[in-house]
Amino acid sequence: MQADAARRRCSRPKPVGVLIASLSFCAVFAVVTAAHAAGQPIVNHLFPAGGQRGTTVTTVTQTVATIRSGPEYERIAKLEPWPVSVWTDCTGLKITPGQASGQFNVQIAEDAPIGAHLIRLYTPHGASAPRMFVVGRHPEITESAPDSHEQTTTPIESLPVTINGRLRRPPYHDEFGRKTMDGDADSYAVHVEAGRWLVARLHAYSIGSPVDGVLTLRDEEDRVLATNHDDRNVDPLLAYRVQKTGKYIVQVAGFAWPPNGSPGFQPVAYLGSDDAVYRLTLTTGAFGRYAFPLGVQRGQKTAVILHGWNLGLAARLLRHELDATELAPGVQRLSIGPPVIENRVPVEVDDAPQLLEVEPNDPPHLAQPIDVPVAVSGRIGTAGDVDRFAFRAAKDQKLVFRFPKIRLGLPLQGTMHIEDETGKQVAEKTSGPANRQWHWTAPADGAFTLVVGDLSGRGGDHHVYRLEVLHPSPGQGTADPDGRWQFDFYARVNAHTFRVVPGRTAPMKVLITSFGGFEAPMGVILDGLPEGVTWTTTPIPGTGGDVTITLSAKADAKPANVPIRVRVASGDISLPIVRYASAPLVPKGEDRLIDQTDDLWLTVLPRPLAEPDRVYKDGLWHEQ
Repeated sequence: MQADAARRRCSRPKPVGVLIASLSFCAVFAVVTAAHAAGQPIVNHLFPAGGQRGTTVTTVTQTVATIRSGPEYERIAKLEPWPVSVWTDCTGLKITPGQASGQFNVQIAEDAPIGAHLIRLYTPHGASAPRMFVVGRHPEITESAPDSHEQTTTPIESLPVTINGRLRRPPYHDEFGRKTMDGDADSYAVHVEAGRWLVARLHAYSIGSPVDGVLTLRDEEDRVLATNHDDRNVDPLLAYRVQKTGKYIVQVAGFAWPPNGSPGFQPVAYLGSDDAVYRLTLTTGAFGRYAFPLGVQRGQKTAVILHGWNLGLAARLLRHELDATELAPGVQRLSIGPPVIENRVPVEVDDAPQLLEVEPNDPPHLAQPIDVPVAVSGRIGTAGDVDRFAFRAAKDQKLVFRFPKIRLGLPLQGTMHIEDETGKQVAEKTSGPANRQWHWTAPADGAFTLVVGDLSGRGGDHHVYRLEVLHPSPGQGTADPDGRWQFDFYARVNAHTFRVVPGRTAPMKVLITSFGGFEAPMGVILDGLPEGVTWTTTPIPGTGGDVTITLSAKADAKPANVPIRVRVASGDISLPIVRYASAPLVPKGEDRLIDQTDDLWLTVLPRPLAEPDRVYKDGLWHEQ
């Protein structure tokens, strides 16, 4: 529900007529346009998809567009006139157009926020969907392997490094349709000292690429030492402790995402596509996996133990103090990052008291006492391990047990059941690990025990969890998108770009969802509308629901391209809540570096000549 924290550290900039890039090499920004939008660009990929702080580069775009000149006719043509304009959500990126078509010069500030930021390409006919550009802190290079079926390995001179690559080469089939060569795979050779952990993190799906990546580590004799397919999403993370000083090969490949057709009939072949862009970070430096406990209490200082690689004690652990004493009420997450470690590790924040699970607590008579509300950080340390927590409840008392959604790629699939004083099981969460929240009503007064385990019966150092035991919020609502139990609401928009013709109207659909029993008068405010554009809304139910916003442009409204935001505000003085409506970056999937944005876009189209003799419909002007 919350916008990406790193991105929000940037102030809201004005549109600029340029395109993002970084690094000291060229980049390619592929652009096409939608079928029903004359000259309205769509960004298929950005290559490279990121750059290092403090660098300036020249980047090149492929500026093409689908031009509609009639209801049934379209053609691909050069997107003109030049230059094409680009907006970014971060003032740490200074972008200026070059003289040649498709060329831009980009400067990334030394203090530009690390992480993903958004860009849009726009013309007088509309704007593209936003794409991600990642600002990194390591030196960066581009893949230079040939786009042929010759297998090559690129030597990497020093670590850490971020490699911008693209799996371009498609599978090759002979004249009979038989596959004779697989799709693209890029290999990189690194020198690693004995005793160090080599960590490889791939970002492809995370930055919007249609790639389900695979990482493979081999030694000089081509023996496979480790492989990884998925981590916190379908992007892999691989860590391997090197036993012998020498050269090691990291290979990047991937399958198409999302898969086509039935999963049982998927072709097993690596993909190759211009859109298969990735960022691969290789390091032997300090890299965090997770922090334990997984959450801290607002207003407190808490010592956490970082788990990861190359961290100090046994190269796996590092103690760090988190200060949550001055956090704003709406902050739900902190992160640990440089200079403590090279990456960033999130830690949850809430108002409930925090508790660490203490062993032994497996047998019923050793169950760990808890009071409600509480948030427990625990670990299923060995195969078959369970953790028991004792609490008291009155007859018909309602409690909520839940595992908050923590996007760390950790293996535990938590299960829960409740036992009475005799050890008899009286209730069980049976809906599976995908439904992480359980509402329970006590059948009688007495003492009860909550039993936590792993669905598969496995255990280990990384089988950690965060369990919250809460009183229900008023009204018995539902959890928000992050699984939080709050008295609140959120808003979603049906699209991230909108266009309106002078003298016409355009609809905007907003879905307002309340949870935790929220109910109050609500209103909508649009920020950033250009002169000559107004709006009206349908009534908003107190508990939320579908709302239609009608954008109206005066007949003499001037052409405009502007970022806009939709504010939804509670009209109850006792509930002064304001939320910005957001739109997903892609129709399906989540757990990307940025999943949605509240930076929407409005284009006021140029007024056509002889307007009374024409009708605007489906993105086209038609003769009456």
